[in-house]
Amino acid sequence: MPPEVSVIIPNYDRHGEMERAVDSVLSQEGVELELLVVDDASGSPPLSLYERLEELGHRVLRGRSRRGPGLCRNRAAEVAQGEYLALLDSDDYWLPGKLSRQLASLRSSGLRIGQVEEIWIRKGVRVNPLKVHRMEAGDLFERSLRAVCVSPSSVLLERSLFLELGGFDEELFVCEDYDLW
Repeated sequence: MPPEVSVIIPNYDRHGEMERAVDSVLSQEGVELELLVVDDASGSPPLSLYERLEELGHRVLRGRSRRGPGLCRNRAAEVAQGEYLALLDSDDYWLPGKLSRQLASLRSSGLRIGQVEEIWIRKGVRVNPLKVHRMEAGDLFERSLRAVCVSPSSVLLERSLFLELGGFDEELFVCEDYDLW
């Protein structure tokens, strides 16, 4: 049975954070998922973590030269098997039940893409996002022209939509997500 959701995590030398991100994915319940980690030519990749993932049947794709998160995400999306893509930055993590609740909500809405609200933590302390970054329901397009209020780790979208849009602009080493949204 193919996975419902393909989770994509690009990684470049974020080993401590990466372990927490991976564990938050592997602890998700109520959704069939596959995990694709794309190592963007890390100087010292976390080989024991990568070996563990491969033993669990997940995939680790290794880059030979640093190309940025856009290319990493595009590469993983091309080989992903899930109907939906969930993006997770290597220094972020999800709370339990995030994927199953978001998937149910997206399917019931009839939309092809959706986001959830985030909890921001800085130096171990919860902080409130600035008003310009707060999540709101509805169409965020015009609001996002002033300040992007969508982060990759909060998004779930149909893989077919991602591919129709051409994925992330690989020429952009940063802000590729702003460009796509």
